[in-house]
Amino acid sequence: MENPKPFTLEVGQDRRLKGLVHSCSQPGPRPTVVICHGFKGFMEWGFFPSLAELLGDRGFTVVRFNFSGNGMQPGDERVTDLAAFATATFSQDLEDLQALLSALGDSVAPGIVDHGKIGLFGHSRGGGTAILAAALTDWRDKLEALVTWSAVSTFDRLDDVQKLAWRQKGSTPMVNARTGQELPLDRIVLDEQPRDLVFRGDDPAGVDNHLQPFHRAADFELQRFSPGGLCTRFTKRWRC
Repeated sequence: MENPKPFTLEVGQDRRLKGLVHSCSQPGPRPTVVICHGFKGFMEWGFFPSLAELLGDRGFTVVRFNFSGNGMQPGDERVTDLAAFATATFSQDLEDLQALLSALGDSVAPGIVDHGKIGLFGHSRGGGTAILAAALTDWRDKLEALVTWSAVSTFDRLDDVQKLAWRQKGSTPMVNARTGQELPLDRIVLDEQPRDLVFRGDDPAGVDNHLQPFHRAADFELQRFSPGGLCTRFTKRWRC
């Protein structure tokens, strides 16, 4: 496999995506997978590099990137742009992903993308974003695969008391358990929450609570696949 190639994609005013493209030495268009990281995540987090290398070795073109609001540059271990992180809304993530999908085979991974074989892979909040993108009219018939690991089942995860305190203060702190860094979240993030999505993977800390709304809503029997013994991070080394 060739060394991953960096790219920068301008998304809007003062917003850009930075990422890496993995591919094998085989020329021409190939099936392509876009990897979407989760909340407090980044493209070098956890299993993403290994997954990209594995898929690249098996003949895929793989694109991993940082969402514009994750507040990190390639190679960063901590959030360095607190303002970007604080105002990263769900619609912004969705816009980022749509812009990246539109650029595939052109300004991103030119000449090595099979537009008839594009798939999304999303983890945690990135899984939720991937689901939203795949449901959009513009992309519903253009995406051939959607895979999520531990995707969020809902973006609305606070009770009314917590939401009121957040709105009154204008922001709320969020601690990154991996680094201990305290990260601010602006109320604009709270005021923009999409609807519920789909249940997440095997997380002993809360999977049953996430599954319950879908069991109640479904008009067919739901079955849960769990690899067993894994939390949403799929590793003990990294923490969100």
